[in-house]
Amino acid sequence: MRKKESKKYNKNKSLKVFKQRKHHKTWKKNKNRVKSSDIFKLNREQKKIAHKARQANKPPSIELPKNFSFINNPQEVLEFFHKLQKFLKNKISVLLDFENVEVITPDVLALLMAKFSNKEFTYGTKAWINKPLNHELSNLLFESGFYNLLGEKKDKNTHGLLSTKKNTIVDTEVAVSARKLAAQRTYGFDRKIQPLYRTLIECMANTKKHASGNQLNMSETWWLSVYNKPGTDITTFTFCDTGVGIFKSSKLATFTKLAIKLGISKHSDILLRIIEGKMESSTGLHYRGKGLPKIYSDYKNNELKRLFIASNNVFADFDNGTFIDLKKQLNGTFLYWEISPN
Repeated sequence: MRKKESKKYNKNKSLKVFKQRKHHKTWKKNKNRVKSSDIFKLNREQKKIAHKARQANKPPSIELPKNFSFINNPQEVLEFFHKLQKFLKNKISVLLDFENVEVITPDVLALLMAKFSNKEFTYGTKAWINKPLNHELSNLLFESGFYNLLGEKKDKNTHGLLSTKKNTIVDTEVAVSARKLAAQRTYGFDRKIQPLYRTLIECMANTKKHASGNQLNMSETWWLSVYNKPGTDITTFTFCDTGVGIFKSSKLATFTKLAIKLGISKHSDILLRIIEGKMESSTGLHYRGKGLPKIYSDYKNNELKRLFIASNNVFADFDNGTFIDLKKQLNGTFLYWEISPN
């Protein structure tokens, strides 16, 4: 009797060991599994996420802020990008969990596209997406081209309310197309909006990566998103690039850099001086000197509405007159504005 029980026990044990080995082989073959060597450089919180994913044989799930909006929630959005890049840099594939996101604004989509199109951010590491439960938010992500960028497909028809473009040069065709699109949606007919066209050209011309020393200036990719809010005549514009930003330019005056180091001047003070035309551009480019001051002037003349500018560690909301020191760096420059008939 005992022999039979012993044989049965050994058989069950062998079966259990066999299944464990089989599971282990499958786990080892999974290219997207989290390797222990990759976890080493993460912080404590990130290590917990990675270890949990490793045990489940799945990519780590990174939850997005519920309010995924850069103009309304800059600190949390940059914290998310910073956390995400830690995984990608260590070659750990991730699942972007949009499921419980309650708000997505078009401004953040330009940043999202810029980040995931930049190999200096993704390091060529794969990412997947858990789509939002909210159908409208999912549609917005689709229209931005983000699903396509991650290899996700969606055949459902959309409203065509969001248009996203990118380039590395001053593209007058894109500027004209964006101006026509905005005029049609805002005014109901095609009309010239000179401040808008000028602003787009200035933004494109300002997109430069300022190298240090004797290195040549290299063009950097810019992203433009144009969005018409459903049921309104408001058209929003987001322009961003992935360069070094306003305050990391190698041509920023030496005394200004010294003043920042000594704590005499803040980046917010310098940004204010630049947009008010009290400080010359750092690049020496034809467009650069009048770019931000001219945009600010058009905003003050009420030709552009709700102006936001962010770069490096400064976030400026000109409608509210607030300047925020960002806890995490924004590499590059970000501009947002709106146009409306009133």
